Amino acid sequence: MENAKENILAIMQSIAENKLSKDCGTLQSATYNDQKVLISALFDSTRGYNTGIIMLRLVVIDSLYSTNAAYSYFSFEEMAEKTEEIAEEIAEYGDNEHYSIWYENWNKDEEGNDVIPEEKEVEPFLNIYMKQVEIPISNHLIEAVGKLNMANYVVIANEDGTYATITEIGYMEIGDQFKTVFLPGEICQDLVAPNGLSLNAQYSVTATNYKSQPACAIFGDDVKCFGLMNDAIGYVVPDNDFTMGDPVNHYQELISLGKNVGSALMAGLNGIKNEIVRV
Repeated sequence: MENAKENILAIMQSIAENKLSKDCGTLQSATYNDQKVLISALFDSTRGYNTGIIMLRLVVIDSLYSTNAAYSYFSFEEMAEKTEEIAEEIAEYGDNEHYSIWYENWNKDEEGNDVIPEEKEVEPFLNIYMKQVEIPISNHLIEAVGKLNMANYVVIANEDGTYATITEIGYMEIGDQFKTVFLPGEICQDLVAPNGLSLNAQYSVTATNYKSQPACAIFGDDVKCFGLMNDAIGYVVPDNDFTMGDPVNHYQELISLGKNVGSALMAGLNGIKNEIVRV
């Protein structure tokens, strides 16, 4: 396992330094096929990696390709160590029919018996409610992209010179144990989960409070979120934390429809809640 940890650590560091291989040049200049050279090494059968371990490594590598990697809270060493912990867990429990890598704290008791996470019976019903909402477009960069026909959104041109588009949101319940909202973009989790820091003036770029409600205040603290559902309208950040003036720390806004997208989606979720009829 130590060799595997060293291998994945070296791969992560190599990607972070934009060094794919001596023949590929930098990450920015390499073609897609060139980039595959490094990733393909993960599938070298002589390394003895099983499918689960390969998938774990690809997840880590994918996170490093993402622009979010620049803001990671974890060091390469910590990510490599965690990856190995999960790989060891798969090796020990993978043959158990009840095991899933998504279970947390999987373990054995003092007598060596598997400790299976508690299961809950779910009521046999599925509720889904979908709704169209109008989203204002205030990002001038996105407006320019649209006018150059570089995107294929259907855009509404209002009489006052502003623009908007139509998207879809939703809400789903699986029995009485699981509920989630459907949102059509990459959502800042502060708009979903409780205690979102950027909703507070102290932590927002505009030094103002968020004036709408997050999803948890609408459907409860235990609500989940499925992002990029039925549409892809870009990043969605809280209105009070939106700025186009800091592309280093706020790159998301460059690929967002505008500053009021978050509150427009949350207003739509409030509409869903008010329109739901329980029978």
